[in-house]
Amino acid sequence: MRPEKENQPRKRTPLKLQRRERAAARATKARVAATPAWAHELRNRVLVNLDKLAPDNSYDWPEFKLRGHYLDKPFTCQDCGKPQVCTATQQKWWYEVARGEIHSVASRCRACRRKARERRSISQAQTAQRVQNKHAKLMRRGILRKAVHT
Repeated sequence: MRPEKENQPRKRTPLKLQRRERAAARATKARVAATPAWAHELRNRVLVNLDKLAPDNSYDWPEFKLRGHYLDKPFTCQDCGKPQVCTATQQKWWYEVARGEIHSVASRCRACRRKARERRSISQAQTAQRVQNKHAKLMRRGILRKAVHT
């Protein structure tokens, strides 16, 4: 046996460290198993500010308004079919900042919403171009006069 120096702490063997890590992992697993299922939902909640909601003429209130807080809400994207989660903070932004319709729910993931927005803008640009071409054609024929702004 080697003599140990007085000022240096003893080095723990790797086996003891592994035992400690396993014991800590078991304790964490037991703590998670002991928490009730509803506690996980409440961790991700955001309170509702009723004054900031858009006015609606309905006698029916959505769940979040009755509960008083938003919860993460899972949904499946209607375009790509991937499962998504509409987080409580996203819902708060939609209903209170953007003042979206309180009975509307998320139906598309972010990528599909972006694609749909691009399709709409392209369609609107094409429609505007067709109207402009039609007006130009009517002006050439003398049927339509150019509007004079005073």
